[in-house]
Amino acid sequence: MRKSIRIHMRLALLFLIITTAVPFFMAGASEDKSFSVSKVGQIVSHQNNIFSVVAPEAGSLSVRIYDQYYEYRILSFDVPAGESIVKWDGCSYNQEKLNVGVYGFSCKLLGQSGNEYVCSFNARVVNNAQYLQFVLPSAEAVYLDSPDEWFIELKTILDGKVIIEFQKANTDQTVLSVRKTMHRRRVEHFTFSQIAGKKPPEPGLYTVVVYEISAPDHFCSFQLRICEGEMPAEAIPVTGDIMPSEDADDETLWKKIQEPVVVVNIDYLKHMNVLASPDQKKEVLGTLHGQTQCLSVFEIRDNWAKIGAWNHEDASYIEGWVPLDSLKVVYPSKEYGLILNKSNQTLSIYYHGEKIETLLVSTGRMAENKYIRETSAGCFVTGLHRVDFSMQGSRYDFVIQYDGGNLLHQIPYSSAGIKDYSRGKPYLGAKASHACVRIQDEPGLQSGINAYWLWTHLPYHTKMIIFDDKEEREKEMAVHDGRVPYLENSFSLVGADYSSSPEAKNSVVISFGGVTIPGDPEGRQGRSNSFKKKIEQYGTEYPLSGLSDLFSQDDLTCLDLSCVLKETEKGADSKRKILYRGLPAYARVFSDSSVEMINLVNEHISDYKEEGYLSTFNALSNIPEIIGMERMTVTEIEDILFGFVSFTEEAYIENYHIIEQDVESMQDKGCKYIICL
Repeated sequence: MRKSIRIHMRLALLFLIITTAVPFFMAGASEDKSFSVSKVGQIVSHQNNIFSVVAPEAGSLSVRIYDQYYEYRILSFDVPAGESIVKWDGCSYNQEKLNVGVYGFSCKLLGQSGNEYVCSFNARVVNNAQYLQFVLPSAEAVYLDSPDEWFIELKTILDGKVIIEFQKANTDQTVLSVRKTMHRRRVEHFTFSQIAGKKPPEPGLYTVVVYEISAPDHFCSFQLRICEGEMPAEAIPVTGDIMPSEDADDETLWKKIQEPVVVVNIDYLKHMNVLASPDQKKEVLGTLHGQTQCLSVFEIRDNWAKIGAWNHEDASYIEGWVPLDSLKVVYPSKEYGLILNKSNQTLSIYYHGEKIETLLVSTGRMAENKYIRETSAGCFVTGLHRVDFSMQGSRYDFVIQYDGGNLLHQIPYSSAGIKDYSRGKPYLGAKASHACVRIQDEPGLQSGINAYWLWTHLPYHTKMIIFDDKEEREKEMAVHDGRVPYLENSFSLVGADYSSSPEAKNSVVISFGGVTIPGDPEGRQGRSNSFKKKIEQYGTEYPLSGLSDLFSQDDLTCLDLSCVLKETEKGADSKRKILYRGLPAYARVFSDSSVEMINLVNEHISDYKEEGYLSTFNALSNIPEIIGMERMTVTEIEDILFGFVSFTEEAYIENYHIIEQDVESMQDKGCKYIICL
């Protein structure tokens, strides 16, 4: 009978995939002096930068730009045989600036003959040129009697001056030209009255052109209708349920995205109480945020409205009453729309009705007594753009407010400015934040959109619909309420008791865990809350005691070891700021908890160079299977051969055929399933 393979993942949200590695070059082909790529002059971000190319034959040239932490861009050119030049704007994907610093450039030429040629060099980005990153109007029309209701948001790379010109539509006649000061550390917001002053242009249709004074060739423009009087006040409608079905088609979703919405007309950080009945003295069911959280209106009774939305306090759905005069109607932007699905942690981007990209995200994860960290479902319109911020050692870029203090932003990296996304990227596709929505840094596969692109393109009041994961959310809440023991609940989420499952005889169950550090940062072992002190107090069975029963029932448990097991700090790599080390005796943490496989391929295994690696390898002698540097593992489970392999970036750079070669090698050994970690 054919055996079915079920894999459940535990611990640290590791994504199990048959790995498609980043296409690093400089591998599999030796450097050929007949092929060269070199910079001409200094490299400046947001300027035309020139590379001189000498090619032995015509072909396709790829240039990978990277540093030790991150790949910033891959450039592609068709080049002729002989000498030529290619140009690059000095930017990462989507014209995101590169910080000043040294970068690696790995170049590969695939000649028309099929031959490959490689070369590499390091070069410094010496500066950033001035650049207008975005100009986003808040609406398509402004009313002369309420000029402060309309504004534009602008951001430049450097301090400078922008020119804002109003031209009569379909003419070159400029009727207003204003200069405004820009600060590189701010997103500027200029209202219509701040721009036009006391003598605004007369009503009509205008083309607004904005450019930075030192770079007039790069400009942004949009049309704006200037209207007499005040913005019309609309009566609050009975909307019914404003949320579409989760399985609705794109046409239906886009219609919902375009519909006007009702919001609470209070400050975006303030809370509106939702009452059990239309009486200020009645029970409070929950709270809502002002300005950007959209409401379903089911009934209007006298001066009250019965509404439905998701509660700010615990992300649960509530229906109740709010004062009618506290509400207003807003119209979302007509260009873009967002659909966020909490169940699969994806964000889909729509443009004029077409879905143009789907990105991975991490929404909020509730904690005990902190249900407010759960990202609320519902309908929202985006608020203001903001600059980056840092919190608890992490930096968050490309920020857009959407629900009170909750934000859309890129996944975090070190607040020191190093683009090491390891603290955020492993959690993409799973809940991890404190209620904000973290968005992937890498360009999407469909249109190349990423968090930076969204920041520079989404206008004020872009509608975002967030689908709830009601069952999962309520299970998690039950755990934290103490109504369901943690292990019992967690175990039920992955299916059943494997020993009694009717599928058990025809299944292989493999547990995968992510980053596991049985140790401490070097120099912190003596602290009262250190791992070392906990082991001295509770023993090596303690760290995984809550999972050992689960691990003992599967066929194989594999964890990533992300520290070195070594007696002393001798051999520490002085170039690394943080090094993780545990004692060799801590290997019993794994053997005491039914862990049969350890993966050593990660950045911290070399914290203490080769001496640390060998010490760790020897300490794990009681673990049946080890995945290590240049070390494949083949194991038999239920008469089926499984192959396991893991790679580093450095190994791929040295030989970009390594994945193909190792997979073929394991196939030759008879492996039916090959798992790349």
